[in-house]
Amino acid sequence: MNAASEMAAFDRLPAAVRARLAASRFDFKAVTIAADRRAHRLSVAETVAFIGEMEAWAADAEKSADCGDGNRLTPAKPPRVDEMVERIRNSY
Repeated sequence: MNAASEMAAFDRLPAAVRARLAASRFDFKAVTIAADRRAHRLSVAETVAFIGEMEAWAADAEKSADCGDGNRLTPAKPPRVDEMVERIRNSY
C-alpha cells in the first residue's frame, strides 16, 4: 500500500469518518477502515463508533504488548472485529 492509495482511500470516506480518523492518536489505515466498513455494512455513525472500539482495543493492546526489536510493539492479541461490530449494533 503506497501513500497515494492510502490518501485516496481516506478521501473516499465520509467526512465524519475522516474527522474521527484524523482525531485519533492511533494510526488506523483508511484502507482497512473502509474495508471493515464495507464488509460489515456499517453506517457512518457505526463506523465512527467502530473507530472508537478500535481505539479502546489499541489502548489495551498497548498495555499488554510485547516489546520487539527497536521501538515497535507487537499486540498480544489481534482485535476481535466481529465482536466490536456486534457490540456497536446492539447499542443502536
